[in-house]
Amino acid sequence: MKKMTLMVCAAAFGLAATAGQDNLLMKFSTPGPDTYADGVTQVADGEFYALVWVKKGATFAGFNADGTVVDAENSALICAVPYAEGAPVCAHCPETVLEIDRVLADAYAGSGTFELHVMDTRAADGKPKGRIADGVNGSGAAATFSLSAGAGTLGEGKSVTAKQGALAATASALPPSIPQPKITSIKVENGIVKLTVQGTSKLLRYGVKSGDEPDDLAPLPVSDAVADGDDFGEIEITVPAEKGGRFFKVGRAGLE
Repeated sequence: MKKMTLMVCAAAFGLAATAGQDNLLMKFSTPGPDTYADGVTQVADGEFYALVWVKKGATFAGFNADGTVVDAENSALICAVPYAEGAPVCAHCPETVLEIDRVLADAYAGSGTFELHVMDTRAADGKPKGRIADGVNGSGAAATFSLSAGAGTLGEGKSVTAKQGALAATASALPPSIPQPKITSIKVENGIVKLTVQGTSKLLRYGVKSGDEPDDLAPLPVSDAVADGDDFGEIEITVPAEKGGRFFKVGRAGLE
């Protein structure tokens, strides 16, 4: 069992957080298997799960690529934990206990609902990044639930388990500051095309579209051509060369 204590963020409600035995224990987990967007690849050990609060009457608008919530006026990120385990047999979020200050818990409970989301924070090597702030590719809701103000104590708690495996298939939103990538060099060596690209962001993975005509390009599988972005320098993406030559375009890699 994983356990953490949340006694921050009360300032968002203009409240004072204080430790005490009246704090609320919230337990959450998923049964698995939880997967990435292809519905087959199980989330890697160490992948993130995010617990968010959504204002009453609002719909969660998702995450930005930098790990923040898209609609900060109607939602808030409560916590994000790299607790995924069990792949490739049954990747899931183990039972996690979150201790929330009573004042903060009642403010959240009385004004909205909670949602648990599985994340996709994989870098080009397929491994989750160490922080969601380093880049979120996508996410997917695992469970939605509500709490009653004043309900639950340290001895009682609220336990929520998703009913089925979660799917991280919703792409994160791109901040306006994300640049447009540009191919600056194309070289063919030993049957491999090397594309040099500038204008990328460390928040994203980049993939390649290719085809025989510039207006008819299809994305190559991420497994064939993907690279992490770089805020300050150029990156290189390699793709298999094909006879006759092809047109290429680099952009954000798709979810797979």
